Amino acid sequence: MSRGFVVQARSREMIRRLAESIRQTLSLEARQVPIVDVLEKVWPKLYADFDFQVYDPIDMEAEFGPGTYGVTLQVGDTIILREDVYARAQEGMARDRFTVAHELGHYLMHRGEGFAMPQRSAIEVPYFRDSEWQANTFAAEFLVDTKNLLQLGLDNLQDIRHAFGVSYKTASIQLTMAKKMAIKELELR
Repeated sequence: MSRGFVVQARSREMIRRLAESIRQTLSLEARQVPIVDVLEKVWPKLYADFDFQVYDPIDMEAEFGPGTYGVTLQVGDTIILREDVYARAQEGMARDRFTVAHELGHYLMHRGEGFAMPQRSAIEVPYFRDSEWQANTFAAEFLVDTKNLLQLGLDNLQDIRHAFGVSYKTASIQLTMAKKMAIKELELR
């Protein structure tokens, strides 16, 4: 697992509640998130200082290092996406949609936590304090309405992938989470 910055502890449940609140505010429950529209049209209305930029892959690598698909700069409240990632997200490609949601997660949760660009922690930290784990968790929870997944009758990976525009891996993780939530709910009754 790649390591990010050590950040404030956040559980999956806390991150899920954040994602659910945004989905609800934007009336996106039980449907695919139009992630590029959220990035381009909604975020600038919600956050006055928000800036979004697209970089050529060569420039992205030169400035932020090889293999950088997106970055969230805390200074300047900026999300930068690599041009090819942005184009594929517009086309609905699951991995690139996830990258956009991942960067939105960084923007929401990690602004003001003291980092300006991605770096890796040299120490082993609990996953719930790792900025990358948190951003990945936010992306999955924001893109897939886990709370309503089983109620929607979506209990196989192909249906989940199609309904929410996510990868098999994200669909699998979120289906597992939905089943755990259902079991927990039954136990509380």
